[in-house]
Amino acid sequence: MFDKQYIVALKKGNPSVQKELVDFFSGKMLSIARRYLADDHLAYDVLQESWIAIFSNIKSYKEEIAPLEAWIYRIVVNQSLKELKKRKRNIEYVAEFAIEPDGIAPEVLNTLQLELLFNCVLELPEGCRAVFNMYVFDEFSHKEIALQLGIDEGTSRSQLNRARKLLMEKINSMDHVLIKKYEAV
Repeated sequence: MFDKQYIVALKKGNPSVQKELVDFFSGKMLSIARRYLADDHLAYDVLQESWIAIFSNIKSYKEEIAPLEAWIYRIVVNQSLKELKKRKRNIEYVAEFAIEPDGIAPEVLNTLQLELLFNCVLELPEGCRAVFNMYVFDEFSHKEIALQLGIDEGTSRSQLNRARKLLMEKINSMDHVLIKKYEAV
């Protein structure tokens, strides 16, 4: 779909091609913004800012460096991180000796719905959520996370460990709730 002619039309600012691009990617990119920002209104704002950045910088896009989707994705992630920084919320600093969580029972993973897991991630403290998303979903290294968020690599590691521990606690509490539901039936 995104051949050279399409890219040329985008770079020329063709409104119908721009609309097509927005229609094609908005849902997926909104999901990415929501992973970082628990507030839907902020996620929509970040998506809007992302589209502005995308169309303002489309002439600098080089398809030989990255596919269009990856380039758009990176802009949405960067805009999300920029919004987190702009809101001046302090990232929680966690002791370096975060406890390694126990494993999750496979039957619990099978029982959990994706939406419930997504909601658990959204309930994480902002710093933990940002590090978790960047490490797990966006495959950033701790060094890259530290640079993006302005924290130490050790802090990134401890934030990830804390996020995992908090998710495990939430999942385990869901496990008990699910078991009680099944026992009641």
